[in-house]
Amino acid sequence: FNQSIDPRPEYIRVIIIEWSIHLVRTVSLDTQRSLISARRCKDLDGYNQQVY
Repeated sequence: FNQSIDPRPEYIRVIIIEWSIHLVRTVSLDTQRSLISARRCKDLDGYNQQVY
């Protein structure tokens, strides 16, 4: 019975790692898009010159 229980934590751990990588990639894409949109708003306001 122990043989059937032992592989499952590794399997669950792999799923968690895969999901965390996927979530990090999607979150980073969302933050990049929000930064790009924020930069566009700053460019429209002329605020970009003060930042750089």
